[in-house]
Amino acid sequence: MCGIIAYIGSENCNNDIFDKLLLSNMIRGLDATGVVDIKNNTCYKKVGNAMVFLNWYKETRKNTNFVIGHTRDASLKTMVDDVNNAHPFDTTHVIGVHNGFIKNNWEINRDLFNYETELKHNVDSNDFYRILDKGIEKNQDNHIDIVTKILSLLEGSFALVFYIKNKNKKNLYISRNFERPLYYAPTKNGMYISSIRDSLNQISEPVTFEPDYLYTINNNGTIESTIPVIMKKKEEVVQYKSPYALSNHNSNNNYAPYYSNTKHYIPENNTPIIKIEPTVIKTDRLFTPSQIS
Repeated sequence: MCGIIAYIGSENCNNDIFDKLLLSNMIRGLDATGVVDIKNNTCYKKVGNAMVFLNWYKETRKNTNFVIGHTRDASLKTMVDDVNNAHPFDTTHVIGVHNGFIKNNWEINRDLFNYETELKHNVDSNDFYRILDKGIEKNQDNHIDIVTKILSLLEGSFALVFYIKNKNKKNLYISRNFERPLYYAPTKNGMYISSIRDSLNQISEPVTFEPDYLYTINNNGTIESTIPVIMKKKEEVVQYKSPYALSNHNSNNNYAPYYSNTKHYIPENNTPIIKIEPTVIKTDRLFTPSQIS
């Protein structure tokens, strides 16, 4: 279980509202917190809960009208102290967050791309966005078709919020299946999104993102399109042991490749790391997750 928060609109996000949404979603994930500011092309990640994250994030953030946040509850608790395993996950063509657990990335990579995508088998969400990135790379003229195709093949639980990098359009994409919730509260000039319905009550009447659709939200914060996605039903899901559950991840190995030119901030010295492909950046253990009493 993780928490997802987002805002997109024609006017800047209200930072107080966004912070309250992030803190409300802290109950859904204490292991790590991350925010990507699409407008300013900057991603912030920190191991630890949202309260600790905000104390650091407030010092460097800028005003923005397009932002996605995440509070992480790690599936494998041996992997919580590597900041590179925190959301959002950033690739060449897409950056996004995920709530849930995807079981069949390996099979999708095999069936659609003949193993072309380099999967890490450390975090299922990371591997999903690598697969989505490969699909968009190969189908740039029809990227929505490949996105809906990949979504239709997913096995597991998911709510997904992501941005496809496009200089001409600043759209937010959202999809979920019946196992993971996601809601939005429209405003006059935008839309706030949260995994927790009640957290949106003070903004406007919350609305549910229905399962089995791909939503496109434009940069005015209005729903531009909804495309039906034929999701797999429970009886269609093949039962097998997940590669993530079997991972021999070494929590002392904190190396992870970066694939885009988005600025990344880590709390060591608040200095932006410019991600240039192909480069490898070492990140030391940054924070021991604390618990809420």
